[in-house]
Parts: sequence; C-alpha cells; structure tokens
Amino acid sequence: MRKTAIIVFAILLAVVISTSAEVAEWVCPECGTMSTTNFCTRCGTERPLIVCPGCGEEYTVDPKALFCGNCGTKLPEYKSRETIKQEQKQNYDLGVEKQNTGDLFEAHEAFTLAGNYLDAEERLMDVKRLLSDQYWEEGKKDESWALLAEVMAYQQAKFYEANPDADHKFNEKRVNVRVLSLSWKRNISIEEHQEFSESGWSLPDGAEQTDVKSELHHYDQVLDHYEDKEEQRSRQVIDHYETYYTYSDNGNGTFAEVLHERPVYETEYYTETVKTPVYNSVPVYQEKYYYKFWRWVPSRDLTTTGDDHDPYWHELDLKENEREGHRTEFYRFTVCGSEDKSSIVSYRLAEKDWKEIQVGDVLRINSQLSGADPYIVDSSGKRIAGLIREK
Repeated sequence: MRKTAIIVFAILLAVVISTSAEVAEWVCPECGTMSTTNFCTRCGTERPLIVCPGCGEEYTVDPKALFCGNCGTKLPEYKSRETIKQEQKQNYDLGVEKQNTGDLFEAHEAFTLAGNYLDAEERLMDVKRLLSDQYWEEGKKDESWALLAEVMAYQQAKFYEANPDADHKFNEKRVNVRVLSLSWKRNISIEEHQEFSESGWSLPDGAEQTDVKSELHHYDQVLDHYEDKEEQRSRQVIDHYETYYTYSDNGNGTFAEVLHERPVYETEYYTETVKTPVYNSVPVYQEKYYYKFWRWVPSRDLTTTGDDHDPYWHELDLKENEREGHRTEFYRFTVCGSEDKSSIVSYRLAEKDWKEIQVGDVLRINSQLSGADPYIVDSSGKRIAGLIREK
C-alpha cells in the first residue's frame, strides 16, 4: 500500500511539473515565430506581456487578442523593451534640454514619459518644485500646493525607503471639521454594439473577413557565402629563461644550493584569416486578413444625483443594440474647519459610512503629510472610516 501511494504521488508530481512548464502558444513580435516556451526558440526574445489599461489583466502578445476578455478595453500595441528604452531615452534627453532652457511644462511632460530612466524621477520632482514656485507667484495657490505635496510625498517616500525603521508619527495631523453638506451620484454606463474594421495575420473568432492579401511579414536571415576576414589574435610565447636558486637540507646542518630555470613569457600578436558567414535578408510574405467585427463600446450615461440619504439608480431604457455597462457610485460630504470657516474641503467615502454622517456633525479627520488618504477617527484616535479627498 505504501509503495502504491508513493508511485501515485510521483505521477501526480510529474503532471504538476509538466503542466506548470507549459506556456500558451504565442507569436514572437520580433521574428514572427510561434512558441510555447518562455523565450522565443528562434531569436531568444522573452515572452512579452501586454497589460490591459482598463482592468490590469495581463495577456501574452497574440494577434488574435485585440480586446480584453475581462472588460472589453482595446489592448495597446506591443512595444519591445528596446523600443520602450529608446523612447524613454528620447524623452529624457528632451526633458534635460527643456529644463536647461526653462521650458518647465514641456520638461514636466518629457520627464513623466521618461519613467524611471536614469534620474528622470528626481529631475521630474525638481521641475514640479519650480512649477510650484511659478504657480505661487501667479496666484495659483491650489496648483502650487498640489505640486508641492507631490514633491514632499516623493521625498518622504525616499526617506522611509532608506530608513524603514524611522518614526512615522510626525507625519500625522488631526483636525476637527464641521459637515456643511451631503451629496451622492450614481451612474449607469450604457454600451452600444458597433462595427469596426481591422487587419491582422490571423482571423479572430467571430470576425467577418472582407479581404486577404499577401504582405511582408518578416525577414529571414539566409546564409549566402563566406568571406575571408583577418583578425588580430594574441598568444603567450617563451621569450627567455631566468635562473633562480633554492636550498636543500644536507642533513648535517649544512645546505646545498640548487640552481633552477623557469621560462619568461611575452605576448605575441599575429593575424589570422577566418571564414565569416554573410547573410542575406530574405523577405517572407504571409496572408494578412482584413475583417469586420462587432464590439460593445460606451455610448451614453444614465445619471442620478441628490443631497439626501436616499440614493437610487436611474430606470433602464435600453434600445435594441444597447446593453448595461459598468455602474459607478460616489458619496460625498463637504466640511469646513471648526475654526477656519473659509477652508472648505470635500471627501468621498463608502456608502455605509456616508449614511452615518449628518449635516452639522463635527468630525475628527486624520490626514498625513505624505499624501496618503485621510480617514475619520473617534475620540480615542481609532480609525472608523477611510476617506478620499477631492481636489
């Protein structure tokens, strides 16, 4: 019985290992080869992933995957790592140029697109700080404070990254506020079934083909001939011999001198003729499909709003080619400082917590200088509801 159990376990383990090693079939974006491994077996390109901008779902690059199967968002065009790096470098160089000439808005945009290339993040924070000063001089205090808060949050994050054991208490600030008003908003996105035209190297499921053409897909590198090429090489050769001495014990209290020789080498350079392969780029044509397909796209919204505690959804009135899409809901309250009545701020929070708040209530809100989301606390400082501050 024990032997049988061990055999069964070994079989199951082999199945698990073989299953985990399998990768869905994908088309290499660099050379067009179909692969089922993590790296292209032809050119060595790593299996690339595309992230849906709508919901974050990850997809292997696939000509058939035009839209996200989770949310319907059109997937972005694949860019190789080399292309992304080149674009980041171009934006970084442009940002440095614009920063040096004082074009802060263009520098801000360029460094943002440069991502984490070299010190782009640090330069972006410098530009934000300069823009904050500029906004302040122009009287745009809200914009100035918003940029300055981003800079402070970045600096503080760097500080805590370098000092993970640092005390966070000084980062907190608590204020008492009075609720001035309540509001809610509910929205139903209505989607419409529309026809689109696209092309690709394969025909997606459900698409209606309109045309097919033989077009250039990629180039194959084919050996044409060999060329003689001279290459400089080096080797170690004996230049001369040097002598040295050791001493052997004679066993009677005396020593005998023993003479030795050892080679001394030098580097000799020489030219060698080698055969170097020469390749031709041969175009490879494949059938490219042109087709039509239908997909659901947002077309209109059904919105309801109010300032009471009785939110409701709009009645659905769908046409023949429409369907209900995403539903969103927001619950807000506006407050002013218990002492400074001119400082008015709006917050969003969960419906269940929002329904517990009444106009005129005095709340204690804990905010953080790092820019993290604030929250409501009770008299003992215990967190009771998370908030999102609206700009």
